[in-house]
Amino acid sequence: MFDCPLKIEGTMMQRLVIVLTLGVGILLPAFAEAGYYEISANGSFYRYDNGIIAGDASQTTSRRLGGGISYSFLESTALEVSYSDTRNSDEFSQISADETRKWRLNRVTQIQNVSIDLVIGFSGRRERFRPYIRGGGGYTIRKVTTGGMETDMADDSETDLDADVTESRSVTAQAGAGFKYYLADRVAIEFSYTVFASELDAPKIYMHQAIAGGLRVVF
Repeated sequence: MFDCPLKIEGTMMQRLVIVLTLGVGILLPAFAEAGYYEISANGSFYRYDNGIIAGDASQTTSRRLGGGISYSFLESTALEVSYSDTRNSDEFSQISADETRKWRLNRVTQIQNVSIDLVIGFSGRRERFRPYIRGGGGYTIRKVTTGGMETDMADDSETDLDADVTESRSVTAQAGAGFKYYLADRVAIEFSYTVFASELDAPKIYMHQAIAGGLRVVF
């Protein structure tokens, strides 16, 4: 009797991501003779107002930075390994039910993701405009830090709050679409949209999305 030493444990999502990664890693060498590499750097930044909450302005700021390296083993098919770091900062206020205390809070959510994706394009290598879709799996770490100040509304005295920090980790499945527009043979601008699904809020599925733009270089 032959016993396979490889035992895949975890939830259904975890097993799916592991099998996908192993499958791509096993099949890739078969195509790895005549291809080319690309490196990418991308990011996004936005800030918007959420209106007046508890008498104070509420605001959200988001900053995302990322990069990756891909190998095109067919004319319109590539495997890409990438990393992204997203920081969302929410500033808002809350008032106690009896209106004797007020809190001005700042919540920073940091999401780090390492992923491997299969990228399928819809145009040839000689085309300047190259739309694509992508899908794969990875690993995500989310860290939420909440701090701020408490105000006694009777005498306006203020007290700094101790920071509350929570961290969660999960494998991730993701899918997205985008396009590259080549300004020259080896340099392109890129825009992409990606949806991530993870078990950071298990048993519920946590969904988040990313819109980014950047540069891509062929070498």
